[in-house]
Amino acid sequence: MKKAILFSALIAMSLSSFSQSRHNSPILAIPEEPTDILEESVTGWSYSLDGKWISGENRIYKRILSSNIEQLEEDQNELGIDNFESISTYQFTYGEDTLLLILKPFTDGAYEYPRSGRGWDDWRSVHYFVIEKPKSEIASIQDTNLREFSYRLRASGTVQNVSRRRTLDRIIPRINLQESSNRYLILQAEVYAESEIVRFMLYSNHQIFHDVRGVLSDVTIRGNSLFGTPRLLEYVYFECDLNQFAALGLM
Repeated sequence: MKKAILFSALIAMSLSSFSQSRHNSPILAIPEEPTDILEESVTGWSYSLDGKWISGENRIYKRILSSNIEQLEEDQNELGIDNFESISTYQFTYGEDTLLLILKPFTDGAYEYPRSGRGWDDWRSVHYFVIEKPKSEIASIQDTNLREFSYRLRASGTVQNVSRRRTLDRIIPRINLQESSNRYLILQAEVYAESEIVRFMLYSNHQIFHDVRGVLSDVTIRGNSLFGTPRLLEYVYFECDLNQFAALGLM
């Protein structure tokens, strides 16, 4: 009798499991064209070791002596601390969430023979970040005050050696959206409303330990990283038109 009751219970459980509704994950539908893009009239600035500001177009050069400035155009030095071809945002919905895909293509490179410094080659790579679309705070940002915007990452990574035409084709299959993450997209920015410019650094970091990504190299003073500290923009930053940057929807 007990066996019959147990058998009946198992059948009931099986029928119950079959009757449960199936939930499919939403389709990841990212538009082919960006919502907005920043690519022109961006200047990178770095404070040299002898106290002079060095500028570069869409790149922040490494901090060296200003008397050695010609070295900045050589191979890996030309990559700088950070560089980018553009910053573009793609707004899309996933289920009930409105998300932003942020692309930051940049020039990367390496020596074929690192020990001898021979065989330099460079290529195009792309950092990508996915965050929930932030509410605009541009109207409430006080002039010249340093602000740090921190957005939990739903996905992030870097795709190497990719053409412009195939950028989305390479990135979209890699996006695995997560509900929770210990990584954050960090935007440190200073707004100068009267002159309509903004100074900024955009990168990702880990919530618990120091693991900066989205840039090419760290910036340190006496062995301590400046990323994630209020002093970062005292030594390096990008500068561009405030309205063009605000259109990206990152602040």
